Amino acid sequence: MSRYPTRLRQQRLWRAATLVLSLTGLLLGGCRPAETERELPPILFISLDTLRWDALGAVRDAPTSLTPNLDRFAADSVLLSKAVVPMPFTLSSHMSMFTGLYPQVHRVTTPKDSLTSGIQTLSEILQQAGYRTIGRVTNDWLKAEFGFGRGFEDYERLPHRLTYSDRVNASAAEALASAAEDPRPLFLFLHYMDAHSDFFQQGRNRLPYYSPPVFREKQDAASQVVFCDDQGRCATQFLLEADREGRTIPEKQVETLRSLYESGVQYLDRDLGKLFDLLKEKGLYDKALIVVTSDHGEEFQEHGKFLHSQIYDESVRVGLLLKLPNQDLAGTRVDSQIEIVDLLPTLLDLVGLQGSNPVQGRSLVPLMQGETFSDSAALSQNKLNRARFALRTENYKIIHDLKAGTEEVYDLRKDPGETTNLAESRPELTARLRRQLREFVKANRELARELNPEDAPETATGQSVLTKEERERLEALGYIQ
Repeated sequence: MSRYPTRLRQQRLWRAATLVLSLTGLLLGGCRPAETERELPPILFISLDTLRWDALGAVRDAPTSLTPNLDRFAADSVLLSKAVVPMPFTLSSHMSMFTGLYPQVHRVTTPKDSLTSGIQTLSEILQQAGYRTIGRVTNDWLKAEFGFGRGFEDYERLPHRLTYSDRVNASAAEALASAAEDPRPLFLFLHYMDAHSDFFQQGRNRLPYYSPPVFREKQDAASQVVFCDDQGRCATQFLLEADREGRTIPEKQVETLRSLYESGVQYLDRDLGKLFDLLKEKGLYDKALIVVTSDHGEEFQEHGKFLHSQIYDESVRVGLLLKLPNQDLAGTRVDSQIEIVDLLPTLLDLVGLQGSNPVQGRSLVPLMQGETFSDSAALSQNKLNRARFALRTENYKIIHDLKAGTEEVYDLRKDPGETTNLAESRPELTARLRRQLREFVKANRELARELNPEDAPETATGQSVLTKEERERLEALGYIQ
């Protein structure tokens, strides 16, 4: 039996609302008591949109790496190699990071949604605790109006262009300079988008994954012009239409796609190295708590599709790096399965704070200190078919469509690529996993009703949070279909 349904029932009764504050023993209602003199560390939260778990050299431990700067950062950090996201969708996954709740519960899953006022975000908790809160983001799905702006005194969405990381770095440098004279501890949220697929721009870009030309030297000229179809749909739209039409792209072309994606990862890694150097120059690196993770991965036809919508590991598994102040626990690697919803309780545990409402994640501090969890089950939901869920345990995964009744079961130990469906050959295992998944989904729905009561402001506004221009940009990136 999964730990989650039982834990959610306890949360619905508000018996599990407090966090284990293992480092400090403080119990706070979102702020520090006057009697404590303990200094809160700076916190940097870095989200790398669309970074697959296996793009991180430190995670896959390969002889060559796309990410030397992130690998060096990982050596100073705790590496959690097997993090699972609840939906391969920037909007919903990030809201889960900031609330510790599954998308079914926080209910921010469409352009018309905004977070209900009864659910606290990480930035609100930190602001109430005395942090100066600054955010710099690069994706329209992270608009303040969805709820991401809550708790930030300075939150900016940077202009939408083909490259991002250098501009995020420049804006981060300005934010750090402006905060230098402020006595309050700093919380800085940075979102990078350079691993993400890109939009068609006449005369400038026809590539599904764009990075500056110096990073694309290994792709020959011919390979850079094949990503348009007969109707002139190029870049991300080329991949989106291939998915819609069920077209299979030749493996050689898929290899070029992967190579273009990897070039974007290398570009991103270069500028992350510059960011870490900047933090060291300003004396922030050593004393800061730094998080690096991703909202989802990316598909390269492993299961018939591209971009990121399905709930196989290439889309829902990501890496998580946690650098503690003074590099405490540096070099620790945790290979146990964890979830992105665990981030909020972990960060609050590490700085001795808590929020006012229940969360579904749990602090990872015990795992980081060498303990083990007796159970582990992660729930993910398909981005396009919301009736389709996956339950992933340490050893198995079931993918179950609640409406159609179809299901797939994989033995992740013997078949990490999820290629052999065991649903019919292992009926007892399938029945047990199906029951566990259904209980999980039911518990989420019940908690959602309690955290979004009928007399509270509706989370769905009735109107899109996105402008016409923003919607068109997201359509060009394959988000809105």
